[in-house]
Amino acid sequence: MREQISFHGKNQLKSIIKFFINMPINIRLYIFLLFAIVNSQLYALQKVSLEKYGDIKTEDVTSILQKAFNDIENKCLILPRGILNVNNLTIESKNNFKIQGFSTILQCKKIEIKNCSQFEIENIEIYGVKNKFAYFNIVGNCHDFSIHDCYFNSEKDEKGNNTFYGIHIICDNNNLQKSYTNSPRFFDIYKNKIKNTRYNGILIHALCSNFNVYNNTVDSAQCIGIEVEGRLGNNKNTSVYPCKNGNIYNNNITNCGDWGILLIWSHNINVYKNICKNNIGCFLSIGCTNTSIYQNFLVGIKKGFEISQEYYSIDKGINDNIRIYNNKIIGKPRAENRGVIDIRHAQNIFFEKNKITCIYRKNGSCFSIASARNIHIISNHIKKNENIELNKIIYNEAPDPENNHLYPIKSENCFIEKNTFNN
Repeated sequence: MREQISFHGKNQLKSIIKFFINMPINIRLYIFLLFAIVNSQLYALQKVSLEKYGDIKTEDVTSILQKAFNDIENKCLILPRGILNVNNLTIESKNNFKIQGFSTILQCKKIEIKNCSQFEIENIEIYGVKNKFAYFNIVGNCHDFSIHDCYFNSEKDEKGNNTFYGIHIICDNNNLQKSYTNSPRFFDIYKNKIKNTRYNGILIHALCSNFNVYNNTVDSAQCIGIEVEGRLGNNKNTSVYPCKNGNIYNNNITNCGDWGILLIWSHNINVYKNICKNNIGCFLSIGCTNTSIYQNFLVGIKKGFEISQEYYSIDKGINDNIRIYNNKIIGKPRAENRGVIDIRHAQNIFFEKNKITCIYRKNGSCFSIASARNIHIISNHIKKNENIELNKIIYNEAPDPENNHLYPIKSENCFIEKNTFNN
């Protein structure tokens, strides 16, 4: 358990430590060795091959793999080389396990890991095919896990859509008592290659906390490259369940059908050293707080870099205390009277020392500020890549996106200083 220790608990802990220190050294060594032995036995994994559970050449592979998953606790399951054609598979309420592939390709429907802890997924490939849309979901009370060195891909269906949803990590939406303590937490997603997803490449979704997403390659997601989404529901029926305490870094995100990186109602997130090229939009933040975006290379071919409420009522929470610095940004205003750097329904935004290339749009601007306050745009270098004049800054007021009424946030306390503009 990683819970905060109470004052009373801290005093008890101090007493235990003092008691331990005062023990004779031989007893202390004995206790330490005993703890080490018990701990190693607890986490030691027995290696087993899939063949232990059946003959994949003559028996139903889905049944064999499900039998192995049912027996996976305290085991490292070794999957064979080649294609395994399977249907729905579930691992539920298991602890301390690993799934390791060797050029293993799972052509599956849905693989779901639910309410599990201390597990690792390594070196498997999940592949969606026309007649079998694939899912890979981590759901509910899952913690202390990693997914790494895996490959995710899909072919297109008859309508030209990709057939793999993407990596999806989410709270248990059916749990009426869902909270941070029974939702995905303390996990790492790294060194994966993710291509041709129907929706997002990686989606961290609702009440997730304490995570790292790094060194992944996401290519040709039909929607978002990497998203941290602190809500449930749709655009017109949204409930906020923020994600918190995450790092997104050293990822390479290309050719996505919408934003390269999107944050929605997420708190204490660091986004840094990512390369995002040829995506529709650079970056979008909605309703986030205490967020830092730095040392990224972000290119949006149709939309720019936005700190904006855009779709949702500002009563659900606006962007607050966002720091953006030392990035290289290339973007285009999404519409007339909008900016490459677009800040609306936000406060306490610090945009400093970035290098920005502005792509022309009629009646667009380099910066737009709408219904935002305490905005600091300082010491940035702005280049317009065409000999067509863009407005440098547009000030405006914007209605609430859901109820269309003007909100009593006025554009005030905006500090635009020491910026350079040239063609």
